[in-house]
Amino acid sequence: PGGWECVATSVEGLQVLVSDLRSTGCDEDAALASLMMEDLVVRGNQEAARAERRERQRERQARHAAAAHQHAQPADGQTLGRGSRARKAVDYTYGGYDESIRAAVRVRAGSSGDDEVVPRWARGEDSLPTVSE
Repeated sequence: PGGWECVATSVEGLQVLVSDLRSTGCDEDAALASLMMEDLVVRGNQEAARAERRERQRERQARHAAAAHQHAQPADGQTLGRGSRARKAVDYTYGGYDESIRAAVRVRAGSSGDDEVVPRWARGEDSLPTVSE
C-alpha cells in the first residue's frame, strides 16, 4: 500500500499515459495530463530529436572519414605522403648558375644560338667598366 509504480519509461509510454488520464473525465487527471504533456512529453521529444541529430552527425562523420581514407590511398607506383608531382632536380653548382645567366643574357639579347655571349669589355672592345664620381 502506498508504493510507487513505474507507469512509463519512454515518450511513447508518456503519451499513452496522458491520453489515459484525459479519458478518465476527472478534472484533476486532465490537469495532470496537460502538465505532463507540456513538460515531460515536450522535453522527451526534444531529447529524442537531439539524439537523432547526434546519430546522423556520427554517421555523416563516419562517411566523410571513410571517403577521406579512400581518397588518401596511393595510386600504383606512388607512396602516400607529400605531393605527387615530380620534383625538379636542383643544381647548386656554379656551372648551373652560370648557364642560367648565359641563357638569360641570350634571351635578352635576342640570340637563339648556343654561342656564348661575352661582354664587350671582356672581348677587349671597351675598357673595364668604371664608376664615375
